[in-house]
Amino acid sequence: IAGADSASRAFLQGHLRRCEKIVYQVLQHALVQRGKLPEPASIALLLLSHLCLMRNEMAQARQFMQQATVVDPNPTSSNMPVNIAITRAKLQAALGNHEAAWSSIQAARALQAQRPSGGWRDQDLIAYEAMFRLPEGDWDEIERLLAEVGNDEHPVGLLVRAEMLLAQNQAAAAEELLQRFLDSYPNGIAAEPSLNARLLLTLALYEGHKLNQARQLLAEVIRSAAPERFIQPFLTHGRRLVPLLALLQHMETVTSEAEAFVNELLGLLGFTGSISELFSSDELQSMITAASITQRELEVLQLVRDGYSNRQIGLKLCIAPGTVKTHLAHIYGKLEVNNRVQAVSEARTLQLI
Repeated sequence: IAGADSASRAFLQGHLRRCEKIVYQVLQHALVQRGKLPEPASIALLLLSHLCLMRNEMAQARQFMQQATVVDPNPTSSNMPVNIAITRAKLQAALGNHEAAWSSIQAARALQAQRPSGGWRDQDLIAYEAMFRLPEGDWDEIERLLAEVGNDEHPVGLLVRAEMLLAQNQAAAAEELLQRFLDSYPNGIAAEPSLNARLLLTLALYEGHKLNQARQLLAEVIRSAAPERFIQPFLTHGRRLVPLLALLQHMETVTSEAEAFVNELLGLLGFTGSISELFSSDELQSMITAASITQRELEVLQLVRDGYSNRQIGLKLCIAPGTVKTHLAHIYGKLEVNNRVQAVSEARTLQLI
C-alpha cells in the first residue's frame, strides 16, 4: 500500500513513467513474497488502469481494471468498488459512451448510499456525475447537481463549473475558477492530475484573447506531457485545442519529441492539414502579433487606454518610469504603431483590451 501511495503521488504530479516503474516494482515484490497478488494489489492495478487511460491505451486500461476486480473480488469496504466504478465511468466517457458513464457513476452513488465509503463522500460522487453530464450540455441539470454538492469550493465542482462557463463563452469567469483550483491543488486531486485543469486554463486564456499567456502555458504543458505520453486530457477537450496547437507549432521552437507529440495530437484530433486551413494570412498575422504581447505589456496597454501617464503607470505597477518607456517602445514595435492612440486602437482591433 505504501508503494501504491508513492506511485499515486507520482501520477498526480504527471510523472507517469515514475508511477509505472513504482507500480511494477510493488507488484513484482508482492508476487515474489506471496506467489500471487494479494487483495491490496487491486490499488496498484487500478492505478495502472488510470495511467493507461491517460496514455489513451484503452484496451490495457480496461484489462488492468478487470484484474483489480479479480484480485479483490470480495472487498471488505466499498472504497474499491466505488474507485472501480469511477474508473469504469472515465473509460466509458473517453470512448464516447456517455450514457454508460452516467449509469456507472449512478451505480456508485447507489452503493455509497447502502455502504458508505471511507474514501469518498456523497458530494464527491455527485460532482463526478455533473462532470459526466458535461458532454450533453444540459446546463440546468448540471446546475442542479452542483447545487446538490452544496460546496462552491469542491475541487471537482470547480472543474465542472469552469468547463461549463467555457462552453457558455464566459472565458474570464472560467479563468478565475481555474486559477483558484490550481492555486489550491497545484498537483491535482485524487485520480485527477492537474494537467486537465491547466489545459482548461489554456483554453480560457485563448478564448479570452490572452494569446501570449495561452501559448506559454500550452508550451509548458506540452513539454511535461510529451515524454510521459500524457494524451487523454488533450482528446477530452477535442477540436477546441486544434487552433492553439497549430499556432504553437507555427510559433514555438520545441524539441523534436514535443513537435512529434503535437503532430500526433493533431492527428488524433482529426487535423492533418496546415495552419493556413485554419486561419487566413491576415488572421494568422494578427494572432502572431497578439501572442507576442506579454502579460506586463498588456497591463501597460490597459493603463494607457485608461489615460494613465508614464509616471502614473509606474506607480500603479511599481516600476520605474524608464521601464514604462521601454515597455511602450516594445509595444509600439510589436504593434507597428508610433504613439499611444495608435497602440490603443490596434490593441482593440486585436481584442487585447
